[in-house]
Amino acid sequence: MDGVMTTFFGPGYYNYPFALFGTSASAASVAGVVALMLQEAGGPGSLNVATVKLALENSTQPRTSTSEMTQALGASSAGFVSVTAVGQVYFGLNYFTVNYFGFSDDSIRSLTIDGSGAGLVFDATSSAFAIGNTIGLNASDVQVEPVSNSTSKFTLKFKPGSFKSRNSISFTLGQDVAGKFTGFTQDQFGVGSEAEDLALGATFTANFAGKSKDRVHGAFQNGPLTIGYSPFDGFGLINAEAAVEAVVPASKRLSQQ
Repeated sequence: MDGVMTTFFGPGYYNYPFALFGTSASAASVAGVVALMLQEAGGPGSLNVATVKLALENSTQPRTSTSEMTQALGASSAGFVSVTAVGQVYFGLNYFTVNYFGFSDDSIRSLTIDGSGAGLVFDATSSAFAIGNTIGLNASDVQVEPVSNSTSKFTLKFKPGSFKSRNSISFTLGQDVAGKFTGFTQDQFGVGSEAEDLALGATFTANFAGKSKDRVHGAFQNGPLTIGYSPFDGFGLINAEAAVEAVVPASKRLSQQ
């Protein structure tokens, strides 16, 4: 259980450092749900471990198959461009990774990421924007505009001829939801993966500097929905109401009708 939204600190936070992370959060939450299940089923000893485990697992909702990752792909006569986001912006310097495959005499002139469709804003100031791993180009070959702490879109401008085919660049910057939220954020599911938030409507546009003077567009997408166990997030988030409802004795159900 990582980055799950909480209202303990006020509005619905789902980002570092206010979200709930790790077993220290999940153990207490699951224990509380199991207590409610036992209460509903008849008290201590009314449920065995296998029944509790099955009810919890079956209560989980479908989630994306590419946990904490989203990707945007685009292609044209100038080549193929991919922009991948992984995890959270504070995990390191490689939150975004841009790859280009195309003609040897062409290069990317600029790349714009637009988060307005997803209700996102970015912090591209020097305190938040940083270059990570690169292949074939240097950090000095890149400039970011605008230098703003709250912009819905930003543009990376590359030194002419630097971002050629088979090159790549990774970077990070600040990312947050736009506007003021009194309750839930735009991610009603409640899971705090900044990468997956991009799939709610963010896009990229790459402009080329070579003969083609072409342009490539792409929309961020998460993987298809999946259910069941995953080594990355177990069975996903449990649904407390569904888990409790699953263990209500038949006699009690009849008496409530």
